[in-house]
Amino acid sequence: MRRAARAWWPWVFLLALGLRLGFVLIAREPPLFAHPYHYYRGAFLIVEDPEPLRYIFTSDEWRAWGGVWTLAPLYFVFMAGVLEVFGTGSLLPVHVVQCLLEAATAVLVGVLGRALAGRRGAWAGVAYAVYWPAVELPGRLLTENVQTVLLVGAVAALARGAAEDEAGRRGVRWTIAGAVLLGVSALARAVGFAFLPLAALWRFWIAASRAPRPIGTRVRRGVAAAAVVVAAGLVPVAPWWARNALVMHDPAPIESVSVYNVWANYAFVNEGRFAVQQLMINKEKDAAGRRARAMEFAWRGITRRPEAFPPKVWTNLRHFLRPEGLHTLLTLQQARPAWGHWTAIALEDVLLLAALPAFLAFVLGGRPSPARSLSLLWCAYYLFMVVVVFHNEIRYRSALVPFLFAGAAGGLAALGDAARRRRAWAGLAIGAVVCGCVLRPYLGPARSAWRAEREIAPARGAIARGDLEAARSRVLRAAALAPGSSRPWLTYGRWLAAAHRPAEALAAFEEAARLRRWLWVPRLVRPRLLADAGREAEVAVAVRGANGVAWAADPWLALEAAWRELPPPRTWEVRLGWDDHGAARGFLHPHEDRYRWTRPRSTLRLVPPERAPAYDVTLEMSSPPPSPHAQPVVRVSVRGGAEASFTLAREPQAFTLRTPAPEGEELRIEIAAPTWNRSDSFADQGVRVERVTVAPVR
Repeated sequence: MRRAARAWWPWVFLLALGLRLGFVLIAREPPLFAHPYHYYRGAFLIVEDPEPLRYIFTSDEWRAWGGVWTLAPLYFVFMAGVLEVFGTGSLLPVHVVQCLLEAATAVLVGVLGRALAGRRGAWAGVAYAVYWPAVELPGRLLTENVQTVLLVGAVAALARGAAEDEAGRRGVRWTIAGAVLLGVSALARAVGFAFLPLAALWRFWIAASRAPRPIGTRVRRGVAAAAVVVAAGLVPVAPWWARNALVMHDPAPIESVSVYNVWANYAFVNEGRFAVQQLMINKEKDAAGRRARAMEFAWRGITRRPEAFPPKVWTNLRHFLRPEGLHTLLTLQQARPAWGHWTAIALEDVLLLAALPAFLAFVLGGRPSPARSLSLLWCAYYLFMVVVVFHNEIRYRSALVPFLFAGAAGGLAALGDAARRRRAWAGLAIGAVVCGCVLRPYLGPARSAWRAEREIAPARGAIARGDLEAARSRVLRAAALAPGSSRPWLTYGRWLAAAHRPAEALAAFEEAARLRRWLWVPRLVRPRLLADAGREAEVAVAVRGANGVAWAADPWLALEAAWRELPPPRTWEVRLGWDDHGAARGFLHPHEDRYRWTRPRSTLRLVPPERAPAYDVTLEMSSPPPSPHAQPVVRVSVRGGAEASFTLAREPQAFTLRTPAPEGEELRIEIAAPTWNRSDSFADQGVRVERVTVAPVR
């Protein structure tokens, strides 16, 4: 029976690992936006250096941010280590190792949940295993992949050490292990370093309160316990601190970007004045001078404009608590697939909003224990740092959510404890009120969006019948039900494009852009719709605008959005970087409006204007520098048709594959290429493709 009771953790581990590996392998997302590329570039700078260890200890180039500030080192070194072992041709090994770490985090959340709620607390690990941002995290190059598992392990081990000591057993080994993990986690995100003194004070209080009288004995016990935490926590940090001070002449123990964050959050000046301050900081001769000048500007901002501080805190709190799935769907109206919206709502918003009242029940009525006091201390400290002191991003929740789920398990247990039930129910009620306040701004837009979706649904059939007047009437009524929403017009435009009515689709997307000027989709679909509508003179400018989205935001997301919104083009030719929106996915940035680099798997699609029993599919491909592959072998296949392998050269060449016509009209061409990575290039690049042409075979 005892063995069965302890067998929970493999199932949590496998559930978490399976979901994360599935997301990595199915979604196949590249590094998105700019921030992951800080880590990508730094890791490859380390690997590419002939003496990587010397480079790590004598240079800060690999962890530089903004030219003069430095980031915490651990994630760079972690990535570089994985790449050194498995090679630099693909980032997949990095993602797989991160999946393993995140699966271990789910188990540790279950361990902490059991410490707070008994055997049923293991369900906290299940909640974390299915929590969607944690499922997505290993597919991204972010330092949270390393920090979260170390942090949760540190808190669990420190709490175990204190509990062992309370029970009369020697828990020092757990205390040392927890403090070391806390120190290592600080090398991933320095926010953990400032928590070390608080953890030592917590350990002092636990030891002193349990020691026998007199007071001197209690103080000595407390000081000894706290000293162990401080000494063990400094073990991993001290060598790096010494390196910074002695080699780099930088007083920062871990990083200097936290100073930048203080200045950025307290300058309270407009963009122009901020840029002037930045120039003055950059002119300082050394790190100490930059630190002093940045803190001077921060102090000037908070003393001259103290009235700006409360709105900053309130904005941070609202941002940290907002339901991100609903916000993305209803407020930002981002171009995401339907499954992306609904998984974010069901496995992020619902889980967090369900856990919050139970967590507040735990805060007010949870059973006293070292695990409870340390978890609450971390949550209070972390919320203070990201809400009051600095700023927050949604991904910063990663350091709080494990404790939210574990604490929620403790809160549910407290609801059934007769001695603690009243306070626990009070906490639950307060949490329900907070959730209501968080959800309230989205209830009206959600109701309007639901009514608009019902109203617009028959318009699709009207378009198919050719009754555009009835369809537009439906759309106008839907738009009136959801004032200011671009979604009815985006839906209408997508249906019109699928029905090969480009002029009307273009007008619908333009109306959506008028309502939400930040939307990507209207700019992405514009080149194709203009060309199909016969407005060739306007295409070139539209292409520049669509390609600008790729460079300003992300090419993978841009191509995915266009793929969903546009049907496959009816044409004999697609030119990469020019008329490929809606025809290409899985490619990187457009270059000079005439080519793109593939990723490991890339896809092209088109509908030949005339049906034929077979087609010659010709791809113009090459592998020019800086690709290290002079003659890569590329596999080209037509879904439902033929496939072949081609050996590319440095110069562009045409490669032709004859394929029988697949079922249906669409010709879908899949390209599998070996990838490569460099510090000065984009991640997982394959080969260069300029165009695809199709010719009928009679």
